Amino acid sequence: MIQAITKAPESDLAGLVEAAADYASLARAEATKRAYRHDWQSWQFWAERRHLVALPAAPGAIAAYIADQAEKGRSISTIARALTSISVAHKLARAGEPTRDPIVRETWAGICRAKGIAPLRQAAPLLPEHLVRICSVLPHTAIGQRDRAVLLFGFASALRRQEIGRINVGDLTDRPEGLRLIVRRSKTDQEGKGRIVGIPFGVSDLCPVAALRTWLEVAGIKSGAVFRRVLDSRRRQAELFPDLGDRLDGRAICLIVKKAAIAAGYDGSIYSGHSLRAGFCTAAAAAGATERAIARHTGHKSERVLRGYIREGGLFDDNACKGLL
Repeated sequence: MIQAITKAPESDLAGLVEAAADYASLARAEATKRAYRHDWQSWQFWAERRHLVALPAAPGAIAAYIADQAEKGRSISTIARALTSISVAHKLARAGEPTRDPIVRETWAGICRAKGIAPLRQAAPLLPEHLVRICSVLPHTAIGQRDRAVLLFGFASALRRQEIGRINVGDLTDRPEGLRLIVRRSKTDQEGKGRIVGIPFGVSDLCPVAALRTWLEVAGIKSGAVFRRVLDSRRRQAELFPDLGDRLDGRAICLIVKKAAIAAGYDGSIYSGHSLRAGFCTAAAAAGATERAIARHTGHKSERVLRGYIREGGLFDDNACKGLL
């Protein structure tokens, strides 16, 4: 293959290089690339103001940069992402790995010790008891039926908010036990290998399968996107993000969760689109589901992240303080 490429005409080689760049750009999620661009621009601006070379960067300059960010009150996670972005840029440019230099590592270790590595602020989990209250106040309208389906199916499937928005009718298959869902792409499956998730019938009024079927019937959806914007017949305007077309994206899913939580009397600021996935993991762990069963359903690749939810779900089970006071 290498020999064939080296003997190709210059025009063909240029086309192959361009194609390789296109494929490389697909290796990371768009949100990740946006974050990398932002971090790189911030580093580049900082370096230029001090007459330093941004690429290839001197390890001492990077160490000074992260120290400056720490002095300005940037969080550990923000500084860590900046280091990753600088490292990725250097790797892509084949400009070495200055972020691995001892001076950068020692500076980073000192920042972590000084600031302390506290758990990142996570979205509060939406648990079944929250969903009972939330669904009781949703209106009996098309929007209400859609939001109910988003909440219940989003919880039962434990999908990320972007994945909820990507569901198509063709991804769903009726089964005697409930619904079979094909998740065609996820954050940890950028190659699109896909995975199968089973959504069983509920044992209460909060049945995710029934909620989804009701929404599809009310909206007359037979194909394409399952979760879509709803048109306000009075104003003839889209209820959510008119620039996005019919399909809801992660921002819209997040807004639905927040609005529903607020309507039920909860603090909307602590909930997000991730609250559904977090709620499933927490509730499943509290109900005694094994780590393996939860990971198989959620598609978690990181045991560390999943165990965080499991510990939270079992916080008061076999608690050493129970019954002492």
